[in-house]
This record gives sequence, C-alpha cells and structure tokens, in this order.
Amino acid sequence: MSETDSAGETGRGPGPDRDLAPTIGPLVLGQPAHGGFCVARWDGLVVFVSGGLPGETVRVEVTERRSNCWFARVLEPLEASPDRVDHVWPLAAATGVGGADLGHVRWGAQQSWKAAVVAGALRRIGHLEAAVTVEPAPGDQDRGGLAWRTRVDFTTDQDGRLAMYAPWSDRLVPVDSMPLAHEDIQAAQLWAETWAPGRRIALVRASGRPGGGPRLVTVESDPAENGPDAATGRVVWERVDRSDRPDLAYRVDPAGFWQVHRQAPAVLVDAVSSWLGDLTGRTVLDLYCGAGLFTVPLAQAVGPTGRVEAVEADRAAVANARRNCADWPQARVQAGSVAAWLARPTIRSGPVHDIVLDPPRRGAGRAVIERMVALQPQRVVYLACDPAALARDLAGLIQAGYRLDRLRAFDLFPMTHHVETMAALVRA
Repeated sequence: MSETDSAGETGRGPGPDRDLAPTIGPLVLGQPAHGGFCVARWDGLVVFVSGGLPGETVRVEVTERRSNCWFARVLEPLEASPDRVDHVWPLAAATGVGGADLGHVRWGAQQSWKAAVVAGALRRIGHLEAAVTVEPAPGDQDRGGLAWRTRVDFTTDQDGRLAMYAPWSDRLVPVDSMPLAHEDIQAAQLWAETWAPGRRIALVRASGRPGGGPRLVTVESDPAENGPDAATGRVVWERVDRSDRPDLAYRVDPAGFWQVHRQAPAVLVDAVSSWLGDLTGRTVLDLYCGAGLFTVPLAQAVGPTGRVEAVEADRAAVANARRNCADWPQARVQAGSVAAWLARPTIRSGPVHDIVLDPPRRGAGRAVIERMVALQPQRVVYLACDPAALARDLAGLIQAGYRLDRLRAFDLFPMTHHVETMAALVRA
C-alpha cells in the first residue's frame, strides 16, 4: 500500500457541497510522508502538502483533489520551522522541476525526515519496529548536499533550450542552472547552447577507468525513436573506488542505467559486501542486476568454485552487464523477467545460498518473494528506493520465516525525498 493509499483511508472524500477553494489555511502540518509531503487534515480530509516541514503552520494552494485526499503546496509559512532554509535552487522552488523537493529543508534535518518516512512505512505496512538512521554519502556534507548528480536528463523545448518538465505536467521549463549536478556538468554550461527542438539530452560525467581521468559526455536522442531500454552503442568507463580492495571498473552505455550519485556505487557495493562477508564457493543470485554493479564484486567474492546468476529485463543493461562480467566465467547474466526466471525448474538443480536484489520502485512483489523463498536461501540482501515497497516485501519474507538482521539507509539523493534502504535478512 502506498503512502497516499494508506493515509487516504482515514479521511473522507469531498462531498458535493464541500468548499473547493484553491487556498486553505491556517493548516498545521504533521509527520512527513513519502513523496516529499507532510500530512495534514482539513475539515476531516487528509491533505498531502509539499514545500512544508513537520510542525509548521502554513497557508496552502490546493493542486489536486481526489475522493479520499487532497494535494497542496505551501504558499506561505505562517509559523515556520527552525529547519526551514532558503531553497537551494530558486527555479525548483518556483516551478518544481529537478526533483529538489526538500531543497527548503536544512541539510541535517533532511536525513531525519527520510528516517521518519522509512520507519513509518516499516511500522505501518510491514508491522516492523526498526530504528532507522539515514547515512549521508562521503563528501556530501562538505558540499552542502549539492553537486552530487553525475547524470542529468533534459528535454529541449520548442526554442531548442534545455528544459525539464514541471511535475505532473507536459509543460517544459527552461533551465539556466542545475546546482545538484556534478561540478563538471555545471562548468560546461550546456544550457547556454541551442539544440534541436524536441530532443532528449543526457549529460553524463563518467568517472573513468582506474588510472584514467573523468569524461563528460553528451547524448542526444529522439524520444520518439528510442525506447527506455535503447542503447546508444557508445561506452563510457565508470570506476568504483574501494578503500580496502582493488577498484572496480565498469563499461556502460552513457544513456543507460547507472547510479547517479557520485559516491553511490562505492557506498552500495561496500554495504552489500560487508554484510555478506566470505562468499567463497557459494551460489548467489543477483536479481534486477542492471549493468552488473553487484555482479562483478559478487563474482570476485565467490571465486572459481562459486557461481553468480544475474537476471535483468532491460536489454541495454543486460548488454552492459555481460560486458562487465566477461572476465568472470563464474558469473552468468540472464535476460528476462525476474519472476519468470525464478519459476524455471533448472534453478533448483543446486542450492542457492544468498540472494541480492535491487528491484525497481514498485518493489519485487508477491510472486518474486514467494519464488525466492522456495529456493531457501540462507541470506537475502534487499536494496530498495521506495520505503512502502520495501515494507510490503519484507513482510512477505518475514512471514515466510526470515528475520531482519540489519537495516541501513543511505541519503544518495540529497535535496530530494528519495532514500535508498538496505535490509539484510537471515533464514530463522
């Protein structure tokens, strides 16, 4: 159940004689909810408010009315929170572009906000009580939570300017800055150039292979001709630095999926590796493997006597993963649906010791969880970008006899509501 669905059950829909005034207030904001909202009530109705902070009294503009809840944005804080600051990106504050929906929240308070959201979802949906601390990535505090994105996508407007869509809209907003982008992207000032209208422009700051330097790449494409898993045929190198082990190198399509935070690959690889520990000779499944971020270190860890089976549906990502695993014959990358692959009887030809999964935002879902459980892995490491989906899937694993052993949350999307959470489970 999503944040909106679960909260909306407690309110009542607007009746035919309800006042649908566009502005309401004063409104006292309650706890944060996933999506960058604070929850409030107005005449018995649940209102999800963006641009606010818990405890504030505000005046808001209603932006959407549903039968069981409303959505609104803050027009004016009447009693502001001490954690409110000037928004780090004025254009985002005015238009909502760029996803910087927590740009008005003090840096340290952003981690507290996200911790409350994760803990709340686990408690309400997963019936789990867990202490949650959200860890910032190395270097982010010194940069004030800025300059972390190594990949930024734009669409060109009718005048050929780099633009982004306003939230829930087909309206393009031209941009003249992007403070969340890596310094190299900002320094290029590509928004000062004119492009062909109606194009997708991806700016990529690739870290480069070990011993080499970074590279700034621009990928221009036609959205009408390129699907979400279309490859460009180009390759860039991405390096994952590890303090206690040799660095990792990946070759990926610049327009394909790769963690966007400059430190995210290293943070996540270290987190997974540190919990799994010695994998020598074990069989590990890497589900939703993407470009092979975890597949490569898992293949190294299991060694020639072990086995890694990686599965991914996106064709371009599969090509990247196979390229990155070419030097590791103990790793095999499969193309296709994770749920369908897990249903194959050949998987049960031998024991599966560990499963690592990093599903899309909707989560793994009941079918995948049930088929994972049928394999009886000793350990499961689940990485989630949506707290509600994580809570649902964890509930399924726990009901099937697994115990939550460790939980870590990472702030890999500063100034946004997004949070990455790692749950480590063992078979009870």
